[in-house]
Amino acid sequence: MGPSGQRWTLEWGSNRNSLAGATILLLWARLPAKYQVTNVTPQQARCTAVKQLHYVAGDNDRGSYIVGVGKDSSARPHHRNSVCSPEEHQSGGSSACLQWFYDKIDPDGKCVLVSDAVSGTCFPQANRANLYTLHGALVGGVKTPTDAGDANRAAPSKQGYNDWRTDYQGNEVAIDYNAPLVTTTMLTMLLPASFWDMGCTSAF
Repeated sequence: MGPSGQRWTLEWGSNRNSLAGATILLLWARLPAKYQVTNVTPQQARCTAVKQLHYVAGDNDRGSYIVGVGKDSSARPHHRNSVCSPEEHQSGGSSACLQWFYDKIDPDGKCVLVSDAVSGTCFPQANRANLYTLHGALVGGVKTPTDAGDANRAAPSKQGYNDWRTDYQGNEVAIDYNAPLVTTTMLTMLLPASFWDMGCTSAF
């Protein structure tokens, strides 16, 4: 369990994995009681699952991991088609857009990562947010169980979460990331009123 409540399993797509587990818990809680042979109650399972959904939506120390949704959501997800406009592709070619995609500067204007090894150029345009907001896309998340993801770090970090296109482990988007997000959201909406009346005083 991470410091902000995420049930962390792997460094690549940790949000996807926690929500996949949440989906299983919510489905398990719907089974007849005779199949729930465990010391965990359906209420505890549901509370744990809903907590994972709240976590990715912004109930943590950093902000929302769902692009375009909630506070401080990712502005630079690792998604090539949302970076440049068609006009930019046409005027500069795919190589120009790739430079914007991969290079970045820190808030002080210093190059912290340069992919153009030949010219050593730093492209300040790469510091901008993706041109198109990929609304609803879930990004990967933190890469260690002890990291709260409490900042969009300027320097590259293999340990924390970075709102940079180059952080493909933490800021990647994918269909299999969004699948458990959609499923968990749907199953949460189907929870009985008794779940909300009881409240979540315990989870596991």
